Amino acid sequence: NMVKYGIGQLAQLNPTWNVTVYDDADIDAVIQQSTDLLPPEELQLLKTAHIVEQSDVARLILLYREGGLYADVDTLMNQRLDSVLRNATMGTHLPALCLPTFRDINFAQSLLCSAPGNNLWKWHLGRSTQVRLQGGYVENKRAKPLERLPNGWLQRNDLFKIGPPVYNEVIFANVLDGPLAQQETQRGHNIPNPSKETMSKARAAIELGMGAENSGLIVTALEMGCTGLLVSYPNHCPPLQKHVAQRFFGIKQWGPEVQAHWDAAKKKEQEG
Repeated sequence: NMVKYGIGQLAQLNPTWNVTVYDDADIDAVIQQSTDLLPPEELQLLKTAHIVEQSDVARLILLYREGGLYADVDTLMNQRLDSVLRNATMGTHLPALCLPTFRDINFAQSLLCSAPGNNLWKWHLGRSTQVRLQGGYVENKRAKPLERLPNGWLQRNDLFKIGPPVYNEVIFANVLDGPLAQQETQRGHNIPNPSKETMSKARAAIELGMGAENSGLIVTALEMGCTGLLVSYPNHCPPLQKHVAQRFFGIKQWGPEVQAHWDAAKKKEQEG
């Protein structure tokens, strides 16, 4: 199954790395103990949030506090971490951050790795707080918390809004120091929906080290088909849609289930 060829294979290939599995209670504890990173009202909302939202928050907290590598359960991997990461820095040290891209669409959140204390995760948490509590609007009459069902769940689109869009926003605004984002905005594109040209330039900027003082600190890769940062197969294969792989391995997508639950609850509410 996908776990066997993904996380399971990664653990087998990297026996010197620690693998930690978090259950729902562990994730809740990670969040609720982070009073220095999240405000009280957000902590309260997250107590009853969907596990997808909770785990998204917990992974950012853990990466900030402890560093390490996070991968979605449906991520395939067949490369040793040390060889991949040290090759990127000519063997002198491990990089401080991994920023692979999902094709030429955006920076991928399915695979994250970082040294501890990286401000990218703190920026992401802070911006996510704004979106979660104010709908993304700051000091604006439209600012209000994202709508939730009585059980605490957000709808699918709002769950997504706090994920990849915020992640890409903070990368372009902070890690890449803004120039690419500014250029893209001037051309009429809406970050975090960059153009293919901008994503290509972003990878090139990272690969060039963004200046000699940052050389080797950040690793990138184009995640596409059978190739990526931690996956490489000898024979070329066409780009694979994630939902196709999920169906092949029997993994159910969370999005449709969340939205179906939301729609049913709203219909019941309207019917009184």
